[in-house]
Amino acid sequence: MKSFLSLLLVFCLLMSCQKDKKQHQETHSHKEENFDWLLGKWQRTNDKEGQLTYELWKKESNHNYLGHGFVMIENDTVWEEVMELSKNDSGWFLEVKTPGNIDNVTFNMTKKDAVSFTVENPTHDFPKVIAYKVEDEKLKATVLADSLSIEFEFKKIN
Repeated sequence: MKSFLSLLLVFCLLMSCQKDKKQHQETHSHKEENFDWLLGKWQRTNDKEGQLTYELWKKESNHNYLGHGFVMIENDTVWEEVMELSKNDSGWFLEVKTPGNIDNVTFNMTKKDAVSFTVENPTHDFPKVIAYKVEDEKLKATVLADSLSIEFEFKKIN
């Protein structure tokens, strides 16, 4: 009888440890998929003379973020894009709608961590790769294809 109780106690302890480990993994996994660092209104700091570039990001749900980027010269919006960062059964992806494109362009997420992500679409002309990261309270984005690379640096504004 003592052997049975000892065995039962060991089994219960093992099950408890497994449950704690699973909860830790789920929490850790959820943190990696949190892109809340994107949220807010951002103004480009390395812009061309005479223009202002902005990105606004808001969270629709834990699996959906909406972005709006636009460029202004004087009081006119001269360019804009709409972005949606979403998760489906196969993973995270970024859809971008830009002027001149009838359809959205979809980029699949290839890398992510707590403060950055990279999405890619090797069949698109430009860009093929988009990378975002937050560093020193600045949002940095890079778009690239082949030998062309453009760096964007933003500061958060109210």
